[in-house]
Amino acid sequence: MKVERETNRKLKAIRADNGGEYQGQFKQYCRLKGIRLEYTVRKMTEFNGLVERVNRTIMERVQCMLAHAKLSKKFWAEALMTTTYGINMSPSAPLDRDVPQRVWTGKDVSYRQSKVFGCLAYMHVAKDKRGKLDPKTRPLILMGYGDDELWNLAERKVIQSHDIVFMEEKTIADWELEKKTSTFESTDGGRLDGLRIHPVGSRMPVEDHSGPAGFKQETGSTKGELGVETGQVSQSDSDEEPTEESVVENQRRRYPLRERRPP
Repeated sequence: MKVERETNRKLKAIRADNGGEYQGQFKQYCRLKGIRLEYTVRKMTEFNGLVERVNRTIMERVQCMLAHAKLSKKFWAEALMTTTYGINMSPSAPLDRDVPQRVWTGKDVSYRQSKVFGCLAYMHVAKDKRGKLDPKTRPLILMGYGDDELWNLAERKVIQSHDIVFMEEKTIADWELEKKTSTFESTDGGRLDGLRIHPVGSRMPVEDHSGPAGFKQETGSTKGELGVETGQVSQSDSDEEPTEESVVENQRRRYPLRERRPP
């Protein structure tokens, strides 16, 4: 019926194999509408070679699209519809490199709405549908170009929306990785495990703060980078109150002045 209304022509005959989907109600419908059914010999795909080759091409593209989008097999129907849409919008050799959609409708085609199948997208949430502290966006996955072709990752259902930003270089795998990372960082163990608050406010690993910042000491009685044995206690670390001369001498030893060259 759709073909007859779009082309103003009557459907006269349909050629098919002897599959079960072309029996029963479909056969009765064709007989009621006066459509002739032409069946090929069983298990002889050579009689319908063109259609079989197109079916193989479509299924190979469906497999590639699902693999690229990191989606499971349950989205095969959406991938199939998107594949046929892409074929109808691409130049065809039998049509002298013309686009099938333009030949069928007689109108120019537009590719502005074309996006990568299975890409990550974010939908804006209206103010009346969220709280003050709730996220302003929801993650989605593009399933095609029909009416209901946006998969809500949070609610796991198909929705409609128009205020969307597409991230064509990302897939559902990137969203799952970001979700795991944000969940890990939101816990105290994931944020503070193995870290210590530095006096100046920066967080650095504990092993980097075994001694003064910027100086690495060795264990035992070996000498560190300053030439002072770590096993001995310096004058500033003893119980005696350091004098002004010892403090100045200690600072000179720790931070030696560079020799200034004449200009």
